[in-house]
Amino acid sequence: MFESKTKLEARQKLQLAVELGLQPRQVAIWFQNKRARWKSKQLEREYSILRAQYDALLANFESVNKEKQSLMKQLSKMVDLLERQDLISKDGFEGETKCVKDEATASDQSGENSEWWEFWP
Repeated sequence: MFESKTKLEARQKLQLAVELGLQPRQVAIWFQNKRARWKSKQLEREYSILRAQYDALLANFESVNKEKQSLMKQLSKMVDLLERQDLISKDGFEGETKCVKDEATASDQSGENSEWWEFWP
C-alpha cells in the first residue's frame, strides 16, 4: 500500500488498522517511519549519482590539465629550439616568442599548485 500512497487518509488508515489488527496510530507511525527511511534512501541514491558525476568530471579535468601541461612544455621546448637555431628574427617576433615562453613557464609553475576551481570558467 505504501508504494501506491505514501500518506493515508483517516479512513484508509482505519481500514488498514482493522485489517492488520493494529491501532490506527500504529499504522500512522509505521507510514511516517517508512516515509523517513524512503527519503533517506532517495537522498543516498541522489548523492551516489552526483558523486559519480563529480568523479567523472574531476577525472576529465585532470586529464585535460595534464594534456595542457604537456602541450605547454612542448611549446616551451619548441621556443627554446627556435631560439637556439637563431631562427627568430629581430623584427619584433622575438618579443612575442618570449611572452609565449614566459606564459608557458608561468603556466607550468602555477598549474602544479592551483586548485581546479581556479581554471573553471
